[in-house]
Amino acid sequence: MFKKLFAVVLSLVVVSSVFCACGDDNKATISKDDTSTDSTTQTTEAVESSLIQSGVTEISDLTGEKSKINSYMDIINGGTYTLSGTLTTHSMGLVSESPVKISSLDNDDFYYNVTTVAASSEYLVTDSVAYVLNVNDQTYALCESKTVDSIKAGVNTYLPSLKTLTYLDTYEVEYNDESYVRERYEVKNNVGEEQTVSYFFDGDELKIIRFDSNVLETIIQSDFTVSEFENEADESVFEIPDGYTEITETELEQNKNNTPSSDEYILALFESLGVTDEDLESMGYTKEEVLAMDEQERSVFLAELFGESFE
Repeated sequence: MFKKLFAVVLSLVVVSSVFCACGDDNKATISKDDTSTDSTTQTTEAVESSLIQSGVTEISDLTGEKSKINSYMDIINGGTYTLSGTLTTHSMGLVSESPVKISSLDNDDFYYNVTTVAASSEYLVTDSVAYVLNVNDQTYALCESKTVDSIKAGVNTYLPSLKTLTYLDTYEVEYNDESYVRERYEVKNNVGEEQTVSYFFDGDELKIIRFDSNVLETIIQSDFTVSEFENEADESVFEIPDGYTEITETELEQNKNNTPSSDEYILALFESLGVTDEDLESMGYTKEEVLAMDEQERSVFLAELFGESFE
């Protein structure tokens, strides 16, 4: 049970923290998932059913009609584009919303950011060098924890190449009280896990990219609601901003993880799992000590927490 819950939490952190932050106008949120009836796990049968699009009503079968995603893949293959929107993720009784922006210039330089409640940072690849930035204190560092290729793979997560997709079906559907045409595919994500990716169209306009993943029999459902998708990019985002100070990546990560937003994430996780102050004290910690931990210390603490509470 420990391995299962720890893997799920790590997968949620991966979804949230491989990206980075912007301003208050795009603040991320995390809250209890009022649509969830089971905040922990489901049976294998229920998981399989959920992967066939929970919350989606199929109206009519359009399988075999001309694909609508091809024109968007043409933009991606062109190498210069901007994709913006909001990533909403449901799992373990929590729902998080994270604004996202991705830019690519000539398929050589990449920039992406996500405002999350778990972390605050940006990644930038320019002239084949990777950087991580912290907008909160205007610092940057050479990125040693992620390679240029791994950052590019993260950028490609939202619209994986058609060569990697296995087509399933096309349906007219109702989702969130709206009508769409949905194209559905199977794909392996950038860490090798199988998932279903679905593209929801209003006419020919891409509105939602939905990912359904099965992590140790627990469903993680993520919707990326598209607000902007165009075949151009602001070249200024591919440069280190004026006024930023270079520090080490270790220093940047320490500063990034001791922010009100990362504290909010940990507190929401405690509430969802029913972890009390008494539980922490029995493990030799106080809540204040947990909130002051750096990323590595929190990883060790979470492993210990789930080992104590869910064996």
